[in-house]
Amino acid sequence: MTTGQAKQVPDPVALRSARHLDFFDFMFTRFFRKHMRALRVARWGLPDLPEGKPVVIFANHPSWWDGVAFMLLWKRRPLRNIAS
Repeated sequence: MTTGQAKQVPDPVALRSARHLDFFDFMFTRFFRKHMRALRVARWGLPDLPEGKPVVIFANHPSWWDGVAFMLLWKRRPLRNIAS
């Protein structure tokens, strides 16, 4: 790489694989049903989500389960409908 040339970074959205998401959804759903009792979201803490705009969600503690919970919720009920 010569000076002045920027490294090409692939678009993360283009790298997303529906097959991989389906696989992880299947595995985590199976695990969740076996080991967890429920996944609840308090409606009083949900903000109004802008229609057609991206939303960033921050979890309140570091845990790999936060990402899994978001994925499971998104597959079953899109985030745009959670606040309704």
